[in-house]
Amino acid sequence: MAPFALPSFGSSSVFASALATMGAPMGGPAPAPREQPRASDGLLARAAPAVVAASAAEGTGIKLYTPQFYWACAAGGIASCGLTHMGVTPLDVVKCNMQTNPGKFTGIGSGFATIVREQGPAGLFRGWVPTLLGYSAQGACKFGLYEYFKKCASPARAPAAIAPGRRSPAAPPAGGRPIAAQRRPAGA
Repeated sequence: MAPFALPSFGSSSVFASALATMGAPMGGPAPAPREQPRASDGLLARAAPAVVAASAAEGTGIKLYTPQFYWACAAGGIASCGLTHMGVTPLDVVKCNMQTNPGKFTGIGSGFATIVREQGPAGLFRGWVPTLLGYSAQGACKFGLYEYFKKCASPARAPAAIAPGRRSPAAPPAGGRPIAAQRRPAGA
């Protein structure tokens, strides 16, 4: 067995749904299979085909503002914040060592070399678990809750318009002068 295996999320998960929409045709028949590129086609012809996700308007994707949508946003936050911050953990380890022991760690390159020489490559990833967990939670909340509160604050969810003939509490009175300007000082 491999030392690290990704968990299976099953066919009913948000991840499976998101991946299924990526292969869906976009408003037409499925594209014909491409023939294998030839050596004479050049570098651009050998590039991988683009992966495009179907939009929610096409009806094949995740419906907006459903629990599945919020979980997909949270998963995007985990991937974009948690994994990227975990990926730069070695740089953070070197930076912290440079700050705490500037005589021993004089630069980034020598810092990497010193840590690998003294602690092995695993020494560069000290602290990756709390980094992954903390930034994953931050990203999940940032992306998922942003979408939730964006919906809550949208004009479509605002209270009904003020009835004709009534003023908004923030609007100036009929005379046109703001309420603060109409107040008289005490004792006047």
